[in-house]
Amino acid sequence: MTRLRCLAAALAARPWLAALVVAVLTAALDASARPGGGQSYGGPSGGSSGSSSGRSSGSGSGSSSGGGGGGGDLLGFFLLLIIDQPVIGIPLLVIVVCAIFAAKLKEGWDQTSWSSASRFRREMEDASIAIEAARGPSHYAPEKTVQPGIQRRESARERFEELRQVDPDFSLVLFEDFVHALFHEVHTRRGGGHLEQFAAYLGPKARAELAFHPATEVRSIVVGSMRTVAVRGEGAWIEVWLAIEANYTELDPAGKEESYYVAEEWRLSRALAAKSRPPDKTRVFGCPNCGAPLEEVANRTCRYCKEVVDTGEFDWLVSGWTSQRREKRGPMLTGTTEEVGTDAPTIVAADARERWTALTKRDPALSWTPFVARVGLVFAEFHAAWSAQDLKRMRPFLSDTLLQTEQYWIETYKKEQLRNVTEQPAILTVHLARVVSDRWFDALTVRVFAQCVDYTLGAGGRVVGGNKHAIRRYSEYWTFIRGASRTGEPRATPECPNCGAPLDIEMSGQCTHCKAHVASGEFDWVLSRIEQDEAYGD
Repeated sequence: MTRLRCLAAALAARPWLAALVVAVLTAALDASARPGGGQSYGGPSGGSSGSSSGRSSGSGSGSSSGGGGGGGDLLGFFLLLIIDQPVIGIPLLVIVVCAIFAAKLKEGWDQTSWSSASRFRREMEDASIAIEAARGPSHYAPEKTVQPGIQRRESARERFEELRQVDPDFSLVLFEDFVHALFHEVHTRRGGGHLEQFAAYLGPKARAELAFHPATEVRSIVVGSMRTVAVRGEGAWIEVWLAIEANYTELDPAGKEESYYVAEEWRLSRALAAKSRPPDKTRVFGCPNCGAPLEEVANRTCRYCKEVVDTGEFDWLVSGWTSQRREKRGPMLTGTTEEVGTDAPTIVAADARERWTALTKRDPALSWTPFVARVGLVFAEFHAAWSAQDLKRMRPFLSDTLLQTEQYWIETYKKEQLRNVTEQPAILTVHLARVVSDRWFDALTVRVFAQCVDYTLGAGGRVVGGNKHAIRRYSEYWTFIRGASRTGEPRATPECPNCGAPLDIEMSGQCTHCKAHVASGEFDWVLSRIEQDEAYGD
């Protein structure tokens, strides 16, 4: 009789043993689930291709790393030991299961770790408020008290407040926009081996690490997720750790294209005495001290101002870079995957209520109902434009950075002769998650619970993903920005927020009537960021 049959016979003869094995193994398997049920930006999350979840995550189906072989032998050993020597085998099995639980519990606490040597723990507590909206733009409810399914916590981003005390011009909105542009510049210059030309913003260690991934050309760069892991101040310096997930396409020396999903760790350093960039300089890269063209920086020194500029003394410097994952795969545009994290509690910043109250006191015309009506307008126009692959229609409501992301996805679908369609889109509920105010911008992050019919059409109108006959429910974190000097009730009608003319916006973001750059957020709330439930880290 084979060993497997011996085990089966033994278990059949001892029902109590079978029950024990099932119980402990089930417990061990449950312990291996990621806390909250979330997956990463690069995993099998996101829409079938679609709705906004598919656009934003867009990273494709993840590859599961499964182990083979050893686990079955170990299990067989335990079972045989329990059968032959239950006095030894049963306690040993319990010890192993407890060890698994302890490891998984530790993993749960350390899920925001930056590295195995440096972990950052975040406290979780019940929220004191969730601002919820009832279904339908005309039936949004006012502020309510504590709601179930909310987690209130302090975030790494809140540490930036300490920086603002010495640098009043610092803006989290502009900093994140700067990092998006920096990511694009770094990888573009990595293509062709031009990293030394960007030494003003790349420290020696980061340049050396990036040089291990040479490419003839890097293009179609899109950041899908950027999370602030930690902010630390030490003496006269500040360091920021970021976890960034993205897609891009590389061209090798033979001319072959290869798409990648990447997860990278970035460490940015800066002197506290350095001054932050104004909005019009956020995406401009020159000498970090005098602004001269980068071509004037050679051997770490600017020929104009004579300063050594790769130190972080004048602007943010990438002082550390690590590749966590780099997989040859592009975004998943077909097929169907399940939503991840929709049932997870809303993450609410600890000071969300206080900051919302302060913002509405500064601008009495701003209240929850009109703001959510604005969210509803952006939501409806965004979905209509997405389904029609019409960038011009969504342009008035998206920041420049987010427009680049959506342009990437629409062009990717078109290249594959595909079109994702979202029909019957509807907002179900809106939660306030975070409020940030600085000299330049106010930013409101809300969690939008919504539903739509979501499917993807291929050649000849054939459905290649999703379902034309099923409602799909999902949620995402949307961040809206508006100029800090702007006040007034948010507009819920498609008209220029500056001159009031019917909305007709050029791709540059300017109104064709008054030439105001309405997509900058200077005049009314525009959508600047979409984050998936599993990627949002506040």
